Amino acid sequence: MRLGPRLALGALAAALLLVLPRGEAGAHPFGRSFYSHRVVLSLDGGKVRVAYYGEVPTQVVMKEFAAAYAGKRRVGRTEDLEFLGRTIDAMAAMVSVQADGRPVPLRNLSDRGRKNGKGDYSFFRYRVDLEGDLPIPPGARVTVRVQNDNRPDLPAWHSGAVLLPEDMVLSGGNLASFPAEAKLDDPFEVAAAWTDDPSFRVLEAVVARDRGGIAGSLQRAWRRAAAWWDGG
Repeated sequence: MRLGPRLALGALAAALLLVLPRGEAGAHPFGRSFYSHRVVLSLDGGKVRVAYYGEVPTQVVMKEFAAAYAGKRRVGRTEDLEFLGRTIDAMAAMVSVQADGRPVPLRNLSDRGRKNGKGDYSFFRYRVDLEGDLPIPPGARVTVRVQNDNRPDLPAWHSGAVLLPEDMVLSGGNLASFPAEAKLDDPFEVAAAWTDDPSFRVLEAVVARDRGGIAGSLQRAWRRAAAWWDGG
């Protein structure tokens, strides 16, 4: 069955109301009017990878979908995927990375299929995956900044995480200012809880790579000992 542009996403939300318990439909901790942004920065193997997770209120997505296909009498799965692709590309274009002040070109590796852009009564959830080349030689120290300019709408919540390999350490940045969150299993992965501070649209991480060899092994051993001591 093909639905008119003003009914396609609206029918989805209405159907979900019939199958979800009343409490579950509005159970999101941020409420149904909030936007959320989470940026995960990963450095490994000469690559910089950014995973951006965005949640957009369902009522906003419904309005944008209707506006995009207002001139069409019928819409269906083709238009749904087309709208998803445009949304993912637009989100990807609003995320940028700099290393020591220099732009890092990014490739958009995001999924544009059924697994992305899923929605329910409260939110539509999107994931954008970006990758660029960023070799960090042994002994180097680099400041990486991820700028997220997606959806300036308010109210909004922000979160971030930095994932590093064993031979790198996070030596600075703005994650320390986030509210505390339970430690990840790997002590060299640093995560942050949610905040409504819009300054965290920029995630900054100052990372240092070991010099390699015996000196690098000693540095890693020292970090493990320090992490064990802090955990004890």
